[in-house]
Amino acid sequence: MAEQLLRHELGGVTSPAGGPLFSLRSAGVQTRDGYRMDPTSARLSAVHGGDPSGHSSARLSERLVAEADVMLTMTRDHLVDAARSFPSILLRGFTLLEFARVLPFVIAEVPLPAVEDPAARLRGVVRLAAANRGRAPRGAAGDDIDDPIGRSEATHTRVADRSPLPSPTSPAI
Repeated sequence: MAEQLLRHELGGVTSPAGGPLFSLRSAGVQTRDGYRMDPTSARLSAVHGGDPSGHSSARLSERLVAEADVMLTMTRDHLVDAARSFPSILLRGFTLLEFARVLPFVIAEVPLPAVEDPAARLRGVVRLAAANRGRAPRGAAGDDIDDPIGRSEATHTRVADRSPLPSPTSPAI
C-alpha cells in the first residue's frame, strides 16, 4: 500500500525529459515473490488514489538494494531486518516517517547540493539526510508506522490515512 500511495503522491514530479523522476518498488525481507496484495490494503490504497492492480509481492534482493537511491521502510524493525542481509542500506535507509521528519530539517538547516540533475540532487539530499538524521528534532510519536498486514481493518485505515511525505514541490526535490 505504501508504494502505491507514494506513487500517487509523487506522480506529478517529472524529470527534465518529461518522464517520472521517481521509480518506486515495494519489497520485503520476510516475503516471497508473487503473493497477491492483502484485500483490505488494496481497497484502501484505491480509496486514497493508489493503484493496486497487478501488485504482487517481491523479496528484497541485492539487485533492488543496488538500484535504490533511498530505502524507505514502515518500521525501524523492518530497516534493521533489511540491513542484516544488506548492510549498505543503512547509508540510505530510513523509516518513512523518519525521512519525512529529517527532510524538512535538512532543507532548512543544511546547504543543499547545487546540482542541476534532479536524480543527482536527490542522491545528495539522501546523503545529507543520513548524515544529519541525529540532529533533526524527534517527535513524541516516533518514526514507525504500524505494519497493517494481518491486523484489523482499523489498523489498515489508520495506516492508509497517514500522509507523512513532504510536498512534491519541496525544494529538496
